[in-house]
Amino acid sequence: MQHFWYCLGAATAATMIFAAQQNGNPYGICSHVTRDEFQNTDKFFPQLQQAGITWVRSDFDWVHLENSPGKWNFKKYDELIRRMENANIQLLPILGCAPKFAYPAHQHLDQWANFVRTVVERYQNNLPVWEVWNEENIEGFWKNPNAEDYAKLLKRTYETIKAVNPKLRVAFGGTAGVPYEFIENVYKAGGKDSFDIMNIHPYSQPHPPESSLEEKIVKLRELMAKYGDEKKPIWITELGWPTHATPSPSLRGIAAAGLRVANPERKHWRIGLLQDARIESCKVPARFFEAGEWPANSILKPMDADELRAEIQKMGVDAVMLSAGEAFPADLFEDLFTFVQKGGVWFQPGGMPIWTAYVRDEKLNKWVKTDKIAPHECRRRLRIQEEAWWTNKKLPEQLDVKPTEAGKGIELPQEKAQRFFRPFANAKEGDQFIPLLTGAAKDGYTATAAAVYKYNSDLKGAFITCGFMNMNDRAINEKQQGEFLPRALLIALQNGVERFFWYEFQSPEWDDSDGESHFGIVHREFQPKPALASYWTLTKCRPANSTVIDGNWKNEAANCYCPHWKLPDGTIAGAVWTLSAARDYRLTFSDRVAFTNYQGRKLNPKWDTEKRQVVLRLGEGLIYFTGGKLIAAEPLE
Repeated sequence: MQHFWYCLGAATAATMIFAAQQNGNPYGICSHVTRDEFQNTDKFFPQLQQAGITWVRSDFDWVHLENSPGKWNFKKYDELIRRMENANIQLLPILGCAPKFAYPAHQHLDQWANFVRTVVERYQNNLPVWEVWNEENIEGFWKNPNAEDYAKLLKRTYETIKAVNPKLRVAFGGTAGVPYEFIENVYKAGGKDSFDIMNIHPYSQPHPPESSLEEKIVKLRELMAKYGDEKKPIWITELGWPTHATPSPSLRGIAAAGLRVANPERKHWRIGLLQDARIESCKVPARFFEAGEWPANSILKPMDADELRAEIQKMGVDAVMLSAGEAFPADLFEDLFTFVQKGGVWFQPGGMPIWTAYVRDEKLNKWVKTDKIAPHECRRRLRIQEEAWWTNKKLPEQLDVKPTEAGKGIELPQEKAQRFFRPFANAKEGDQFIPLLTGAAKDGYTATAAAVYKYNSDLKGAFITCGFMNMNDRAINEKQQGEFLPRALLIALQNGVERFFWYEFQSPEWDDSDGESHFGIVHREFQPKPALASYWTLTKCRPANSTVIDGNWKNEAANCYCPHWKLPDGTIAGAVWTLSAARDYRLTFSDRVAFTNYQGRKLNPKWDTEKRQVVLRLGEGLIYFTGGKLIAAEPLE
């Protein structure tokens, strides 16, 4: 961060006279500048200028502009637009939020059209694009969401705006998620000719952008093509990841206790941790990458699914953790079963283990949920017997539990256990069921909320499970937010998105555990998070009017991403990153290139001039290169 602000200081003279190239600049951000953030524009407009962000999205609330019929108040909006023009920042207004006298708006279309006409006539020379409502497909923003009702309002708005100025563009209201059925129903209701820009909010937190963003854009474009509308631009007017405190249970010590019971003689553990963004629901939470969660002297090995398969096949790890939830990669089950058979330990806490199956979709290069595999059969083969209140009347829905002698050292959360386990009927001689957490249920029944299935028969390893729900992290940290931001933008731009608005600029931070108040890339008092440096670096390495270079931008063999673009002067540039555990890669380029990391720091690795090669450590924090094309990427051991 110090380097980032040093660069800003050196560039202040240039950035303060930054002239926005709005038409070719895809970089935007959401900020409530028409609401409570209006008073602080003098503080953060310079930050936007420095970061190269030239579009800001904010609400044009009808209720504030015309609180009672015919009584208009434009003072704040006039002043805001004056400030934004002085700062060379373009405003994207969201038309919406009806006053009581015309609520709901779609049932008062004449009054709505009068509102639209009045504000558009006033600001038509300042605001080239008008967005029609926000997240109209969900209850929080539209009473009884209905595509036909929205289509009527959209059509009337489009006609009104075009009558004022046919050069103005109309944007579909940014939808919550990508609701294909809702969007298609708008088309079916005749909405095709009532907007110029398609607009979505494809959130995926806490999962990274690679998990679903490209798929959502491609599927949306296919839907638009179905109605002959594929040539319209797509905007993303909200996408972001919050950095609030994780509300997951504070259960600690379960891994260390389970492994201690599974093999008390082992002093050093090699732990394989699944870290594969292609599997949305099968991912080890961040806190399990901390050494303190495991026995002393453990070696933690983050790896993707392919690397995990290779390691367990050669018994290169002693134990594996796939997730902290009920999902599992079913394509790996046979290898995992053999791993346990040979003496390996499988650890999976969080609800019912091996409950929801995922398989690889080679076309999408990701794992998708499937009902073609029977998880209960997998559990039976491992001799795991789950139970809950709906299978055993002696069990309550939730139960207070305590550590057994075997589970000594486990720190319990405030939450109660909800899923339970018992010995399975097909256990073989030598197999053991060792409870770690137990509680008194009805009729004197002892319920087990965490246990080790320890085998000493035809199976030689162990399975550790824990029935506490919500073990997954639901938030990301600030470093991850800084990593996700440029990757999300580059994926969107690579897939033809015309403009992208990050949600949001300032974090109000009214509640440490509330995600909605922690989406910002600066804190409440405008101190920068790493994501601000990421945005700044992106706009410098891929400036306005850069163009996408088509072609294969995902190297599946090397499991890395490498989008390319052409700078305004014709120079080839790009970025590279991997979702595998950080490791060294040998990179081959068409010409010698310059490197910058995602936080703006210049990199100077040793360059092999003859081979045009360099060795760089790649991870989830991307690295930019300028001056040539990436020809090959080879991960090194």
